Amino acid sequence: MDVIERISNFGTQQFIADSLGINQSNVGAWLTKNKSKRIEIPPNRARQLERLTGIPREQIRSDIFGE
Repeated sequence: MDVIERISNFGTQQFIADSLGINQSNVGAWLTKNKSKRIEIPPNRARQLERLTGIPREQIRSDIFGE
């Protein structure tokens, strides 16, 4: 299971958005199954997602935080 699926399985997009204090549409853009339309998760949100989900930010954004 890739990291996008793991985040998606954590809760609804609305739950994640509410937990991060952002709009659901932002979360939807990160988690879309269409890879060509997917927007990268910003580094500051990767840190927040790590705290929320327990998924290491190194896995969420390995291009920035390394793995």
